[in-house]
Amino acid sequence: MEGDVLTGETIRLVPVVLDEAAEWLAGEDEEQIRWFDAPRAAEMPDVIRAINEWQASWRDMGPVRHWGIRPLDSNLILGGVEVRDGGDGDRSVNLSFLVFPPYRRQGIAVEASRLALDYAVREMGATHALIKMAEENSVSLAVARRLGAIPIGTDPANPTRSFLVTRLDLKVTP
Repeated sequence: MEGDVLTGETIRLVPVVLDEAAEWLAGEDEEQIRWFDAPRAAEMPDVIRAINEWQASWRDMGPVRHWGIRPLDSNLILGGVEVRDGGDGDRSVNLSFLVFPPYRRQGIAVEASRLALDYAVREMGATHALIKMAEENSVSLAVARRLGAIPIGTDPANPTRSFLVTRLDLKVTP
């Protein structure tokens, strides 16, 4: 397995491996497809391609750090979290998160995001994070606000849907 394991109070972040592709695919639902603005539901080749890309980015020190979210006491995948280098030289990262349906509204996205953002500060030199979400996605906006992010506008890069952009200034938490 490529990548770092991060441990929080109630969860661990562990990079996803190919053997877990079926579990990952089974966790997806219509809400996730809608919020990620996907053109269709993922299929196994899509998941395999994504996991290969995540693993390659870990191995090659690329711009993406993606983890599966797991309980402390098992390898069950609860969802995922990712930080991606903003690519514009301003030391930003883009944060995305998802929690599979049975585990939503339990604070998992907030804890996973904090762990991933602390990693981004320490290992990637990030000074701020951007979180983009569909404007009507009140749950993701609540997560962003719990993290301390503030809305800064909409994303003009998406002509078909209005995405709210929030910004969070980062520092390592003890």
